[in-house]
Amino acid sequence: MQLLKQLKQIWTSQMPITIFICVLFLMGAIFGALMVQSLSLEQENALMSDFATFMQNVLTGEAATGYSPSFMHVFSSHITWIVLIYVLGISVIGFPLIFIVNFLKGILVGFSFGFLMEQLSWKGIAFALVTVIPQNLVVIPIIILGSVLAVTFSLSLFRSLVMNRKSSPSQPLLLYSMTYLLFASCLFVVALLEVFLTPVLTEWISVMIKS
Repeated sequence: MQLLKQLKQIWTSQMPITIFICVLFLMGAIFGALMVQSLSLEQENALMSDFATFMQNVLTGEAATGYSPSFMHVFSSHITWIVLIYVLGISVIGFPLIFIVNFLKGILVGFSFGFLMEQLSWKGIAFALVTVIPQNLVVIPIIILGSVLAVTFSLSLFRSLVMNRKSSPSQPLLLYSMTYLLFASCLFVVALLEVFLTPVLTEWISVMIKS
């Protein structure tokens, strides 16, 4: 509980950074959605062919070749973002890259959603709501909150170095690391749900789209 109180205090006091990162993510999502319009006909056909193959595999029950991701694959795809942000926060000089990471994540989400909507209209929206949105309702806030904490921690270290303070960074580092362990635990649960529930939901929505 003490950890959560301290984190709440940090995020409340750093609201401008939080808003800035959220805006960057939204800009990335918009940019990613607009990128769909710039795809060449060959690229669009290739992506649509892969998607059609995926849909057919799901409908014929070929989960092994259609959509049956391993837990480690799903978990690593989520945890990589958090580990990268964690390291950039500790490095101090790398903290500006945290903003780029959030922008890139926004592009990926926006492109995925935009492509499905462009190709399948309302059915694409329904498909995205089942396959793209659910896990990102947890993953995206974790990335944003983790980014705010990383930027705050990095700026604090930078001020200490510039002002030549004698205070030990061990306690802030412990709080910082424990928070990211909490984030990792949340992503562990998200990955489990994604591995076991998403294929079932995907099959259900695929049948609806094909009908």
